[in-house]
Amino acid sequence: MKMTIEEGHLYVSSLGEREVSVIDIRTDEVVKTITTSAGAVAVEAVLESDVLYVATFESGGIDVYELSTGKYVKTIDLPDSEITVWHSPGDDRQEYLTLVTGGVALDHMHGTGILYVANYNANYIAAIDTKTNEVLEKIPVSRHPYALKVDQFTGKVLVASLAGNEITFLSPIEEGGKITHTISSTLKTGTAPWGIAIDEMEHLAYITHRGEHHVAVLNTIDEKMIDSIYVGDDTQAISVDSEEHQIYVTYLQQNKIAKIDGRTNQIVGTIESGALAWDVVVDSASHKVYATVRGSDTVLVMGPRSMAASIPIVTMQTPIAYVGEMFVHGQDVEVFEATVDIESKALVLRTEADDGGKLSMSIPRTILDSKDSQNADKAFVVYADQKIVGQDSLSADESVRVISVQIPKGTESVTISGTTVIPEFGSIVAIILIGGITSAIIMTRRQVV
Repeated sequence: MKMTIEEGHLYVSSLGEREVSVIDIRTDEVVKTITTSAGAVAVEAVLESDVLYVATFESGGIDVYELSTGKYVKTIDLPDSEITVWHSPGDDRQEYLTLVTGGVALDHMHGTGILYVANYNANYIAAIDTKTNEVLEKIPVSRHPYALKVDQFTGKVLVASLAGNEITFLSPIEEGGKITHTISSTLKTGTAPWGIAIDEMEHLAYITHRGEHHVAVLNTIDEKMIDSIYVGDDTQAISVDSEEHQIYVTYLQQNKIAKIDGRTNQIVGTIESGALAWDVVVDSASHKVYATVRGSDTVLVMGPRSMAASIPIVTMQTPIAYVGEMFVHGQDVEVFEATVDIESKALVLRTEADDGGKLSMSIPRTILDSKDSQNADKAFVVYADQKIVGQDSLSADESVRVISVQIPKGTESVTISGTTVIPEFGSIVAIILIGGITSAIIMTRRQVV
């Protein structure tokens, strides 16, 4: 079912097995299993309290377990968890049925230690103090809240109401040492919002919909919808790599996961999951993507294909000459060749990027640089197959400039354009001609994992 990641461990709920699996994401192995009182719908680990919270299926409460030992501690009763509905089993009689509700989504705010619980059938969000395990507040929202996420930067809570067809922003208010919440805004993003992911570094939230073919993009500061990303079909789970600003989205009826570049809001690739992925989370440190599969007891692990190499650089013009090396690091991108175009003042890389990915490059200033009229560093212009792509300047010193770019799916060449290039051949004192290229390639340090 649903998953969460906290500091090197993945916590996976199971509706059918009555357990929570704990996976060490460094080894991708199950290191602990915690037995639950009923099928687990959602989980949340609060490491500072050594507590695991489990929303069990329509039980009326949230189970609390000691995280280090797996020992059951208590059950927190959710307010007004019993609801009475009218029922007509036949034309000649009417009945009222009393049903028990439960939590379907959990998340917590690290600073305040408040755990938030979405009660799907009772239409509210419960705020629980993780220090005392007592319910602080019951916050009514639109019908059938299915997903919620806490923005750790602003403290706001975003709630997706499936039947209410809206996103609710809850803002915390502290008075006299007590925290309460107010609804600061509601947004109509599309039919049946289902999943929420937040890129806190960019202050953006992404919303999937079971009744729309787009992912909505919200500004979490202004609480406005600022964009809509067409994805071609109904979607459900969503997660974001906040380091690389890549978004991963599962489909409702297709066995694949879409990869979206958060800088351009364009689909840059798809990952074939082989089965219907129910939930998806990404670890921003390792860039691994984890997906649970509906009706299965397995978790799919999808890691980036990485390469790190010192690539020899040769001239494009004749006579062809070896002029130095550049270090490249690619995730789902490979670099096979680097040439310097002296006439155009550019470096040209031959690449392979089946799914699209990230490419970091250390560019020697003696080979290519980019300066403004005041001789200060200015940004390179970077092209992927003749289309300009965005870049991040990671670092620079007297000898090297390091930049990072996101490469679209299928890119075959990357061109970095500057303002200054190596001198013409006549002024190069110790240039090594083509005969030295073979030995340089042999000495290249390259590792693919």
